[in-house]
Amino acid sequence: MVANLVGGYANFLMTFATIGFGSYLVVAGSLSIGEVIVVVNLVQGAAWPMTEFIEGLNGMRAAKGVYDKAREKACATEATETLADFNNGINIEGLGLKYEEDTYVLKNLNLDFTKGRKYAVLAPSGYGKTSLARALALEFLEYEGTIKIDGKEIKYVNPNNYYQFIRYVRQDPYLFTDTAINNITFFGERPPQEELDRILRVTRVDEFMRNEEDLQREVSNNSGLSGGQKQRIVLARALLHKPNILVLDEITSGVDLETACDILKDIFEDRELTVIAITHESDESFLGLFDEIVQLDEVA
Repeated sequence: MVANLVGGYANFLMTFATIGFGSYLVVAGSLSIGEVIVVVNLVQGAAWPMTEFIEGLNGMRAAKGVYDKAREKACATEATETLADFNNGINIEGLGLKYEEDTYVLKNLNLDFTKGRKYAVLAPSGYGKTSLARALALEFLEYEGTIKIDGKEIKYVNPNNYYQFIRYVRQDPYLFTDTAINNITFFGERPPQEELDRILRVTRVDEFMRNEEDLQREVSNNSGLSGGQKQRIVLARALLHKPNILVLDEITSGVDLETACDILKDIFEDRELTVIAITHESDESFLGLFDEIVQLDEVA
């Protein structure tokens, strides 16, 4: 943000200075108005690459921040264990999470999530629903109690190995400034067209990305896509990696209820996939899709 402002401000100053000095030369009779216009256009043409460079530098800094955070997680604990498969489920015992020294967002939480079942996790605002999702995504490493997958404490599982099994779709998803298809594949190998078409259909991305031209279009967090559209692109990214566990944070926040239900119905056709959906939605047609409703404020 700051880099973009600096680039825009520098561009403005260069243009303003050129026009000012050019006007002086016109009055002095050294240049014509047409010549000044040509010079201004040349200056703006030269300033544009500089602005693009600054924006690119800003993107590199953001990417470095993501990398540093991932590296910090990998080194924060003795994360040497690995998961060979996911066979049973997730067991949470005595889980305590706090942002400040004495302020808990979750305390003494005990839960079990069985493989293949679909869970809706409800609670009033402030009861730690998103904090639970973030803990499952290894974004909280300092917590009380245990979170185990098939008996292994997740904070000791190598993150690279762990993320082969679980994907977390945030309420406020992040898009890289790149093509839509690269955001979906996460800059990896493009899947067979039939598989890509299936994922676009399941997530309803095909409703606004209708052809190859749309997939090759540049997108970003500020490209005009709605929150729901961005969330569906990130959901497609998650499903493309074929996770064993899918954690969804407020899947209905950016789309209408009917669309959210249709997406979930298609996702739930995978009987092996374990889904943990954080939600505030109380509509019976939505909650009726799940195998189990967890009322977090009653168990924590």
